[in-house]
Amino acid sequence: MTQKGFLAMNGMVYAIQGQVMASVKEEEFYQMAASFGTRSLLMLPHEEKGIAAHASGNGRTMFVVYLGRQLRTLLYNDRRGRADSITAHEIKLPHTYLFIWLRNRAVQSGGIFYSQEKLVTGAEDLTPLPLPNVDGSGNICIGGWSADPSASEGGQVEAYTTQLLNSTFNSDTNVHFDRLPDGINPKKHPEYERGWSVEKLNSCFLELWGRASQNEAPLVWHPHGTPITIQSLMDRHLGASR
Repeated sequence: MTQKGFLAMNGMVYAIQGQVMASVKEEEFYQMAASFGTRSLLMLPHEEKGIAAHASGNGRTMFVVYLGRQLRTLLYNDRRGRADSITAHEIKLPHTYLFIWLRNRAVQSGGIFYSQEKLVTGAEDLTPLPLPNVDGSGNICIGGWSADPSASEGGQVEAYTTQLLNSTFNSDTNVHFDRLPDGINPKKHPEYERGWSVEKLNSCFLELWGRASQNEAPLVWHPHGTPITIQSLMDRHLGASR
């Protein structure tokens, strides 16, 4: 079967039809994509990381970044005020997608979701990734960070992604405990007590996740709540389709 589509790699986007037919700088490609028509959605092949989808409409833009499944270091501050208050945890994500929404070429907000398999068509179900600082709808609280307004859209997306992955999580938002896989749910830990603080719950959860990430068998992440798709997220952030 002849391969067709687009491939984003190393700052370039390649048009594929059996072979490479054309190439253009990634930033220029997204500018062209915005002119294809209102609410146009482009799904891009993605391997270990990179842009998985792009959409635009009503002066707004959506980038979807695949974060891959390799080990990542997640920092957590339990706010004890001591030198060891910040702990590092090596965790392996499920198929995780970071959504970044821009308005007038400036980052407005972000969301983070996972799927059972890698996205191909955009019709696959997504579930908010249960993390501290992420609410039940998948919206990310990233503090007072803001992008450099002089940066390109691609530069802002890269800066937001880097900020999220390198930031220190805390206990400002905690709605994730009942949505975790059994093996890393602190409320199902044999030593769990109802009086545990959210900081202790988060520390236990991340420690359990770190241990599970060292196993060859991946964690089983079950969907929860109402299924979400890229289409529903486009309707929410880019304006409902007509």
